[in-house]
Amino acid sequence: MRAKLTRIRLRDLALFVAVAGIVAVAAVFAAREAGLDGPPLTLTLSAPDICETTRGQGADWATQIVDDEGNDLGNERTYVGHFSVAGAPVQWQVIGGVGPYTLEFDGETRDKAHEYAGASGEASVGCATTTVESFFWSAPSEPDVLHRAYRADPEVDSGWKTVRAVVTDANGDTAEATTRFYVILKTDDWRHVLRGGETYRVFGHLMTVPEGINLEIGDHSSGSVSAQSFVIAGTRAVIWLSTDAFEEVGRWLPEEGVQGTAEGVDLDTKLDELADSIGQLPKLNRGGQ
Repeated sequence: MRAKLTRIRLRDLALFVAVAGIVAVAAVFAAREAGLDGPPLTLTLSAPDICETTRGQGADWATQIVDDEGNDLGNERTYVGHFSVAGAPVQWQVIGGVGPYTLEFDGETRDKAHEYAGASGEASVGCATTTVESFFWSAPSEPDVLHRAYRADPEVDSGWKTVRAVVTDANGDTAEATTRFYVILKTDDWRHVLRGGETYRVFGHLMTVPEGINLEIGDHSSGSVSAQSFVIAGTRAVIWLSTDAFEEVGRWLPEEGVQGTAEGVDLDTKLDELADSIGQLPKLNRGGQ
């Protein structure tokens, strides 16, 4: 009789364990649905303060054309895209959710080195401020070497760039985060208007355009002193900077009340501010806009 009771108890115990297991699994799924099984899926980013870059450069690919007899008929050139925009290293960290994780930075799922995956890593994010579609291209002669390119000429200018990243976990849950860095455009293009309040590297030298004015790159003179001129846009106010040290060697201001002056703007003071900014990095405030 005692042996029979033992068998009944063992069978009841097995049934109890099975039921308890089902309840436990159900509790886990319920906790996951309620977000109680651990920290929620979150993404954090960190970026450098500054990215210096040139504008994109258009490039094409030459394909040699030969006839059926092997005669060289010349090259056929095909536009590929715009290259040479620098990238900034943005680091990511994922907490919570269920791995594996995949990520997207400004619409890109990879850089030229690797795909964006894992709980942590580093992405090389393009410093263009444009929404032009980007892609990665390899020359037929170097199929394993990727280069970031843009379908059209991307907008690149000095100022803040905001980077948006999205992480997706194994359950399809997503989280996003943003960070930003300051872009310094490197240029010597006289057609590019330098905007007030922004910092540029012009002919290799840093300069910040004072608030309230825009600046145009003027002529280069090579008299007794080699100098580069800059003109306050909309006026005839000019400052000359030596081409070696970018120190002021002269300025010219229009008389007040004549054509070419900026109403309500002290042009002399603005040129003082410009001269004082030479060689200085911008004063950055990550929290502001």
